[in-house]
Amino acid sequence: RILNELINKPLCAKDLASILNITVQTISYHLKKLNEAGLIRLVKTIEKRGAIAKYYMTELNALTILFNSSLANDNSSTSNIKILNKYVSFLHPILSNGKFNAKIIVGSPDIHGEYKTRARCAGYAVDLALFLGSLLPFTENLVTKLDTEVNDKDLKENLILIGGPKVNMVTLKVNKFLPIFFDLSEGSVMISKVSGKTFRGEEEGSIQIIQNPFNLDSKILVLAGNTHIGTKASIVGFIKHLSRVAQGNIWNKNIIANVVSGIDLNSDGIIDDVEFLE
Repeated sequence: RILNELINKPLCAKDLASILNITVQTISYHLKKLNEAGLIRLVKTIEKRGAIAKYYMTELNALTILFNSSLANDNSSTSNIKILNKYVSFLHPILSNGKFNAKIIVGSPDIHGEYKTRARCAGYAVDLALFLGSLLPFTENLVTKLDTEVNDKDLKENLILIGGPKVNMVTLKVNKFLPIFFDLSEGSVMISKVSGKTFRGEEEGSIQIIQNPFNLDSKILVLAGNTHIGTKASIVGFIKHLSRVAQGNIWNKNIIANVVSGIDLNSDGIIDDVEFLE
């Protein structure tokens, strides 16, 4: 009952006691336990009449409780809970307070930008949006924009960029800040600042998160490949292997930056899985 109340807005023990008709002492005890378990987090403190009121919100937007003792003792079950908590952590503030808090930027399908290209990966945003919507209730706001529509205000928000710097002008703007950047002097080649390796395959793509250089309080998730095929591989890798992405780069776990290579498992000409190269 406490979690149900805290998913909507921050509340303190006194507020919850009034809503749930339970003593403040009992509420405070359970808030302490929920906070220790990582299910809620302190968002602010306010001084009221000489006392400090602590306001909490839920850390997750959904929770499954397993009453089967064999499942409760299963290490994989515990591992899944830890992974889910890590999703919330490394995708924050793109996903925050049980909400989607970003704009998805796709390249325009019209000829545009200094490279005079057309983007072919806008449709992949649908798969990504469906996946993000499965993690939390999706927003009612319009969250997708073409790169040609992005203004200076948009650049300061949390962003998800789909497509490489030749087809997405916003990816071009942040390219130099990426741990795995695109060298455009010879077509499109990815170079890792982490490992020093170069990746040239058309089916190779990157999954990386950086602080927004235009606003350090925001973050940017980049899903981009050497070609539109590589970009598709990036999105497939993000959707199918989010737990692996959360582990960071194999050379530096503190950096969320991976290189993946698309795999066509059933030989139908469509990428349906990936191999992690870095």
